[in-house]
Amino acid sequence: MPVLILEECWLAGIIEADGCFIEAKRHHKPKDTRWNYTYLVPEFAMNMYDKAVIQRIGKQLNKKVRKYKDKNGFDHWQITEWGKSAVEIGERILPLTTPNSKRHQQITYLIKKYKKKGRYSIRVKRTMKEQWHSKR
Repeated sequence: MPVLILEECWLAGIIEADGCFIEAKRHHKPKDTRWNYTYLVPEFAMNMYDKAVIQRIGKQLNKKVRKYKDKNGFDHWQITEWGKSAVEIGERILPLTTPNSKRHQQITYLIKKYKKKGRYSIRVKRTMKEQWHSKR
């Protein structure tokens, strides 16, 4: 088996085990208004304490790895992508994930919802209470 195929399989396996694909809320406040807007966007996140492994993943995905400290003071590293790049990561590993697994279903849902529409964020309508609290 060629090395590139093995690398892609390794990447898909580790993302399927430790990665997270979700539909997240992002908030945005344009400068010309006093209102905050909430958008739903696809997001990919991965956190690890093993620096070498997450750097290898970051290199394969061509994504930045960020360092954080947890509540106990230990270093951990994170890759977070949202919008179009999260969908692209999902498309890249989808053929290599276990069919009908939860991860496979999450990725398929995000691809169908965002890629097919050609938009990578959906504005959420907020209640009056949420709008009132955002003005303060």
